[in-house]
Amino acid sequence: MMRPLAWCFVGWGMATPARWLEGLNVLEGKTYPHHPVMLQVPQQSFKIEPGFVMDLCGLKVPHYFDCTNLCNRSNFQWFNYYRDVPSRRLACLEHQAHSLAKLSHIQVRLPLIDDDYGEHVSVYQSMLRHRHGTFRVMELGARWGTWAARAITFLRAVKPEVLHEAYFVEPARRSCGAVVQVMKLNGIRYQLRCTLATPEVFLEMMQGIDFMDLLHVDIQGAEDKLFTDPRVAQVLRKHVARIILGTHSELIHSKLAELYKDWIPIFSLPTGPGHVACLMEHFRQNGTDFGPSVEDWNRVRERKCFHPTPQGGVVNMDGLLVLDNVRWVDEAKAFSLNDTDLRIDDLKA
Repeated sequence: MMRPLAWCFVGWGMATPARWLEGLNVLEGKTYPHHPVMLQVPQQSFKIEPGFVMDLCGLKVPHYFDCTNLCNRSNFQWFNYYRDVPSRRLACLEHQAHSLAKLSHIQVRLPLIDDDYGEHVSVYQSMLRHRHGTFRVMELGARWGTWAARAITFLRAVKPEVLHEAYFVEPARRSCGAVVQVMKLNGIRYQLRCTLATPEVFLEMMQGIDFMDLLHVDIQGAEDKLFTDPRVAQVLRKHVARIILGTHSELIHSKLAELYKDWIPIFSLPTGPGHVACLMEHFRQNGTDFGPSVEDWNRVRERKCFHPTPQGGVVNMDGLLVLDNVRWVDEAKAFSLNDTDLRIDDLKA
């Protein structure tokens, strides 16, 4: 185990260990220590460019993809992350505030603690533990390629000598165009299939790949058919080190957790009984495209429409499973969201 070595500078040149930094849990209104993985992210400033929002490590994203405040309507209205994910909404609002203040640069802060947080940490840890050869990430249900792009920009910030390859499958034509745009903007090497993520398509994409660091899947219920296909399961067990899997019903979540119980369970965030109806009422029906009200947040807390995590309670519409492959990962050294020390030596030699 390694303790985080990252430092950040606050005030007038005073250095303080980044391990002291804490993140705000948006549901509880409390702060928790940032996960050691998140403390490895360089705290940098970036030039503000019209039409773009800067993500961590300098990832450049067109603002109309997610920032309703900057364009009145998201390019992806059917997945309104500005409304539903506080950390993404705050990033858009901070960009707007810096622009209105006539500042030329922005320092991108570590994220709030919401339902994206465990996913974000798991993506970054996959990169930090990478050892040899090309870092490979595949995203099924890519939207604009959020998680692969975040992993690779982090890779270039801390391991610039390591080559990368990103693979995407996305059925929506508009989202396919967004993937192309983001990858070209950020100089990321990629392959894209603009189609449904069927077992056949996944198997084709994996041909010739001996080792995949990370497979991220968010395919709106089709994960059931994909992950119960025995051919897919065989390829996963042979070639993929980590799966980050979005689940879209309680039944699918429990079914796939049981089916892949021989994998190392890193994180499980299910959807609870009545949670989706509660969140639909307070975040979708009562809220607006600009997010839920303070009163709606209060009602969600009162009704306990959330799940506990090591960084406090989070509200989630979808479930999440993070699984590591015992073929590639040493279970005795496995990373966890409970970690207080940095674990990046869990891959087997």
